[in-house]
Amino acid sequence: YKTGQYDRITRAIWQSLNLDLSNCSVEDLTRIHGVGPKTARFFLLHSREFCDEIVLDTHILRWMKDRCGIPDVPDNTPQNLTRYTELSEICRGLMHQNYPGLSLAKIDLLIWTEMSGRLNDD
Repeated sequence: YKTGQYDRITRAIWQSLNLDLSNCSVEDLTRIHGVGPKTARFFLLHSREFCDEIVLDTHILRWMKDRCGIPDVPDNTPQNLTRYTELSEICRGLMHQNYPGLSLAKIDLLIWTEMSGRLNDD
């Protein structure tokens, strides 16, 4: 019988039981089976008030390319850590420039809302 995602999820839960989720790092989280750099950063960004991580999801990449005019931005999250870091630094500057005074988590949500078409002029 197939168990779907249960084996993967069970393994991840067991690997995370002794992890202090309020103090862990991206590296700690990516040691958990099935948790990649994007998921780890997303968790940290949206669970810690002053987190400075950038989640290079498709909505952020499209915003960088379409709204900010940054050339050579990939359509999907870069898997190369050097490229991810490079784009994160560019993105961080653009976020603070375009949305001064807001946390990165709030900016991420606002950009997602904008790019998904859920934000209008009303």
